[in-house]
Amino acid sequence: MSQPARAQVSLVIAEKKSGAARYVTRFVGRDGKILAEVPGSKPTYRLRGNEKYVRASVLDSKGNRAWTQSVFLDDRKVHP
Repeated sequence: MSQPARAQVSLVIAEKKSGAARYVTRFVGRDGKILAEVPGSKPTYRLRGNEKYVRASVLDSKGNRAWTQSVFLDDRKVHP
């Protein structure tokens, strides 16, 4: 019997110049808890199911940082 696929949060970092920097992404949850730290330009975090939300913080080897909005994992309605 196969297991159901778990949801995940994935990013693709668009590089201006390929290979110009290295990246580390921290997937962060409630109260700032670091859920995972993933190297590379295509990081993925597989949801465990107990997270209220997940956001990502990306740091490159040149010291630049970027953040995503939180992805909420409840029954919130999205308004355009």
